[in-house]
Amino acid sequence: MKSPNSGSDPANRRDFFAEVTGKIMCALEQGCAPWVRPWSENPGTSAIPISASGRQYRGINRILLGMEQSLLGYNSPQWYTRKMANQAGGHIRKGEKGTPIVFFKPVDKSPSEPEGPDPDDNNDSTGRFWVHRFYYVWNRDQLEGVDGAPAPEPMVQGPRWHLHRRSDYLALGTDAKFEYGGNRAYYSPGADRIVLPLPDQFYHEDDFHSTRFHELVHWTGHTSRLGRRYGRFGDPDYAREELVAEMGAAFLCEWCGLLAELQHPEYIASWLRVLDEDKSAVIVAASQAQKAFDFILEQSGMNEEVSDLRKAA
Repeated sequence: MKSPNSGSDPANRRDFFAEVTGKIMCALEQGCAPWVRPWSENPGTSAIPISASGRQYRGINRILLGMEQSLLGYNSPQWYTRKMANQAGGHIRKGEKGTPIVFFKPVDKSPSEPEGPDPDDNNDSTGRFWVHRFYYVWNRDQLEGVDGAPAPEPMVQGPRWHLHRRSDYLALGTDAKFEYGGNRAYYSPGADRIVLPLPDQFYHEDDFHSTRFHELVHWTGHTSRLGRRYGRFGDPDYAREELVAEMGAAFLCEWCGLLAELQHPEYIASWLRVLDEDKSAVIVAASQAQKAFDFILEQSGMNEEVSDLRKAA
């Protein structure tokens, strides 16, 4: 393993997955879902981690760097490799430790490359597999002399009705079928429909929107869409799918500017069992949640309006 100050390839895949999983499990054991953070470190700006170029991190890197921002109290959401810091005219402050992130790259099968699991957990019949590249990054607060860094992305703001309208556009812009009434919220794969209590039955209106997003992420897993395995209650696949839905709903809430909370704390024990047995499970779940998020934005047409909507908000 290279030094934390080396800037690339910090660890082998097993060590990295185990380290990330250990951090997630530690947070869950304390009753906290690290992918949920219902506030911004800087008022009016997004807490989503971004690179030096302003690009948002995705999947497990988004969750991992968000955890570090919160735990270590960083004011900036921006992260740099050593090379990026040097190119920006700065350097890493002496004694500062980097945070490892992972990059997945699909390549043609070759005996010279170590084969790893597909982060989306899908079989690839095209003769490709996924190679993992690891890097260390440092928060801007850990650097000195950096100039000209892009400003943090503005957080979606406005009255609650405006944020709820964004949520409505996002959810109802898909082909999902919704039914309202009763005292349960669930997605039925057989009927391919989402059932929700009436909005007025929720204690807080944000809870209705976050619950709808949770079920909408389940909807993306249907065989006609992203094709995830649902499993039966109590099965590991069931716990994995609930983990995907929780993460995906948090991503969608954050995109709309809504508060996100852990919706199903009763699943924590089952998540801990899955993560303890499979150190890559959280990486796969985060990737699938990101893929569900992208699918919903694509379906609703909102992905083409992100910049304009943020400005309008």
